[in-house]
Amino acid sequence: MAGRQSSHSWERTELAHDEDAATALGWLERDYLRLFSTDFGHWLDVAEAWPGEWQDAAGMGDAWVTVTAEQLKTLRQELDDVMARYRDADPAPGARRVTFWHAAFPLDPDDVPDTGETDTADDAGNDEGTNTAHRTDRP
Repeated sequence: MAGRQSSHSWERTELAHDEDAATALGWLERDYLRLFSTDFGHWLDVAEAWPGEWQDAAGMGDAWVTVTAEQLKTLRQELDDVMARYRDADPAPGARRVTFWHAAFPLDPDDVPDTGETDTADDAGNDEGTNTAHRTDRP
């Protein structure tokens, strides 16, 4: 069963030097967005037919954190490591394949940091040395 399970990830800068590859990556990311919307929408349409334990176990969530680019890279790697443990495990009786989507991106995508801007945040979650303009529709 492990051969049927997969994971996909990439770093945008790996392909930035190749215009065709960067274009293909842009298409692929948008296709993933479409696929997520289709697949999760279908789950929402049929979820009530599933046993309550599955309805409660499946779902969607989000979290906002204040991190540097390096911390975000580490966070993503830690989540990938957790997923690898489940991907590599033998399935238990009653197990079903599930998809676990994750996307990490700035909540203020139009507030692009200057290349010389320091990328640090203190332990209290205060941004130091970064532009502190934040969206008002998000916590």
